[in-house]
Amino acid sequence: NHQFALAIPYFAANGHKLGAMIATLATQNFFPLIDASLPPGSAFGLADATGKLLASQPPQTIPVGSTPIADAHYWYATQPISGAADELQLLLRLPVAQSPRTSHGGLLLLLALLSAATLWRFGRWQAFSAKAHLIYRHARLQLQVLFTHTPAPSKPQATKTHMDTQILRSAYAELKGAYVQKEERVRQLVQLDELSQRLQSCASSNELADAVARCAQAIFPACHGALFLRSELDHFGLTLAWGDTTLTQSLQALDCHALHSGCNYVGHGASPAACAHAKSEFDYVCLPLQTLSGPLGLVYLANIPIAPTKRTPPWAATAIAERTSIALAALRRQEQLQSRAIRDALTGLFNRGFMEEALTIEQRRALRRGSSIGLMILDVDHFKRYNDSFGHAAGDALLRAIGGILQRTVREGDMPCRYGGEEFVVILPGADLATTHQRAEVLRTAIEHWRPEPGDIALGKVTASIGVACFPAHGDTWQAVLKRADQALYAAKEAGRNRVTIAMDEMEAAISA
Repeated sequence: NHQFALAIPYFAANGHKLGAMIATLATQNFFPLIDASLPPGSAFGLADATGKLLASQPPQTIPVGSTPIADAHYWYATQPISGAADELQLLLRLPVAQSPRTSHGGLLLLLALLSAATLWRFGRWQAFSAKAHLIYRHARLQLQVLFTHTPAPSKPQATKTHMDTQILRSAYAELKGAYVQKEERVRQLVQLDELSQRLQSCASSNELADAVARCAQAIFPACHGALFLRSELDHFGLTLAWGDTTLTQSLQALDCHALHSGCNYVGHGASPAACAHAKSEFDYVCLPLQTLSGPLGLVYLANIPIAPTKRTPPWAATAIAERTSIALAALRRQEQLQSRAIRDALTGLFNRGFMEEALTIEQRRALRRGSSIGLMILDVDHFKRYNDSFGHAAGDALLRAIGGILQRTVREGDMPCRYGGEEFVVILPGADLATTHQRAEVLRTAIEHWRPEPGDIALGKVTASIGVACFPAHGDTWQAVLKRADQALYAAKEAGRNRVTIAMDEMEAAISA
């Protein structure tokens, strides 16, 4: 009724251990099959740390539960089994009549080989099953020679010794190679764990790309690579490249087998079937950063170890892509949340909350530097008429179009905002009154010459009125300057619309009042 429980740990994409998969096996199935080559009366047993026998092979040969004691009929030897959670011992029972033909040390050595071979044959180290089977057969042959009167097939001693040496050397080479592979895997796992920690703290795509490049070069020191991130629906821009490689700055999904299929792709050199972006003569892998909404990017790695007969990338390369995909999806969600907090959903411009916060910051900066801030308020002329004539959908389309004109027309560093309804505010840090007035005229002209796209509703001529003011010339706070700009906008509408009006300074305002 005794059973073994075998536990195999499994890990999350970020390298953290999640748990273990457990399989059970009856103790009788633990032993390899014992044929008639051993002396009659020989048996194997499995005992716990107290010496209590748990199972025997052949079954019921040794009473289960009893503690084996050497007597006049049988001789016993035990060998600890490594790798078990509880201390276990493999026990060998042999007839006493054969025991004087060997020393205790030789018997224990052979028993250790049998113990190791048993574990190998069970499949714990599958990579060495063939070699373990040779060791097992050799050990059993030695037992047969030592403990039976039937001699083994006669062979020249030199040949037999040479065979023994070759088997042991081959087994040692296999074990040494396994140790080296294990050390390399541990090193790669450490690098992947560091990558997971770095990715969690990335606040931008550039930081994420740098973390991926560092990890890839640490795991594959001679590799060339790149990270492409999706910029539009079907376009991917080159974010970062490393190593000696020449790549295009952007690509489409059809240019890469991995992006097109959504699966990892292994390419061997610059062949006709290679991806369009792969210019290297080395073997390479393309790993799509796949999510439920489609690929967010692509990890490209060249000059990494790829088995010629395999069409799958190294496991470490796949692990890099999996961690990058998770981190990139989280970063994109964070960027979307931030955008919703500061952007107007209809026009894509900054919203009013951002405008007020930006003006507060720019006012402090202007006071420290002794600089100015240009402000303009823009209002679409007769906007209510468009809504009444063409419907609210057409009105929304017009507001989106005005938002696009603002984004294309303003300078880098200027901040176009939706103030409310059909009114827009543009903040021009560092601009004086003359510059602000000039930029307002450029914007008014762009709106006047705008025409709907073919197929859209013909709205007719669209114009806008703009009021212009400047801090600190029109007030000692941004609220006061914005009020003056609003008064200038009202004056532009009173004067006939489709024009730019500069706010009056304090003296002019006092005289006008």
